[in-house]
Amino acid sequence: MKRLRSAIIALSASAALLLPGTASALTYSPPTFDLVAKPGQVVQETLHLRNESPTPVTLTASTANFAGKADDDALGIPDFYPAEEVRDGRGLAPWISFPKRELTLLAGERAELAFTVAVPKNAGPGSYFGAVVLATAAGETAENVGVTGSAAALVLLRVEGDVIENLRLNSFSAPLLSSSLPVRFEASVMNGGTVHLRPYGEVTVKNALGREVATLAMNRLEYKSVLPGMARRYATTWQRKNVGDDASLLARQWQNFAFGRYTAEMKLRYGQDERLMIASTSFWVIPWLTLLILLGGVSALFWGLRSLLRWYADRVIRRHEKGT
Repeated sequence: MKRLRSAIIALSASAALLLPGTASALTYSPPTFDLVAKPGQVVQETLHLRNESPTPVTLTASTANFAGKADDDALGIPDFYPAEEVRDGRGLAPWISFPKRELTLLAGERAELAFTVAVPKNAGPGSYFGAVVLATAAGETAENVGVTGSAAALVLLRVEGDVIENLRLNSFSAPLLSSSLPVRFEASVMNGGTVHLRPYGEVTVKNALGREVATLAMNRLEYKSVLPGMARRYATTWQRKNVGDDASLLARQWQNFAFGRYTAEMKLRYGQDERLMIASTSFWVIPWLTLLILLGGVSALFWGLRSLLRWYADRVIRRHEKGT
């Protein structure tokens, strides 16, 4: 129990690093299990592991519950808490068990960690949340095995029944004025239902003439669900080239050139019935430094040509007067 509580503290402090599926010496997949089951059903799953370090690693598996943080609608970092703690009735950890809790991986070795989720017969419909926690075995330190803290694979379970799927779009926005691409589009979604949902779709960008200039995926490749009673922000970015942060303003404007008024329309789908959320916003891109330089160049060319024509005209007049 003491080890589990230590693992929960480590997870809470470093979840942003661990959630993508990597803990310095250990890689695991998938980072998230999204399961559907009926009351009384037993679900069997497998977590795939690989020791990336040059030394053996001994791991012990345990479980934890997690919930969303009310003030974290951007990163979606889970708030882990012990398996035996009861909060909102959505804890999944007590339902998870392991045929074998401890395993040792040699350097570069792959292994599989099997676990089962036994849904109680009286489980109510809706979503439940837990995690498979991987920690170093007792007596081994993070330094000598190369594993930093603990790692967790999230388990989201939807129990079938009379559930409510209800997402509300709070906002869809973009910066009103930008000097160059990239332009970031952001949607805020609130889940008023009883199950976790993953909205996905695209943002279509059109210029002032109505011509489509870009179609951007939003939450199509990522797994970002919004938990019941929580809000979540989703974002996508429009750019032509990936310019480094150290690039000058002129380089950013020139390589990511866009000019004028644009309109972005977002379409997000969610739920078993593929319900649709639609919103749009307008914004401007004014690459002022590039325009000033171009205007300066055009002005210089205009005055140069004008001076040349004046010089040529004066020369013709002088030759004509001389001939006369």
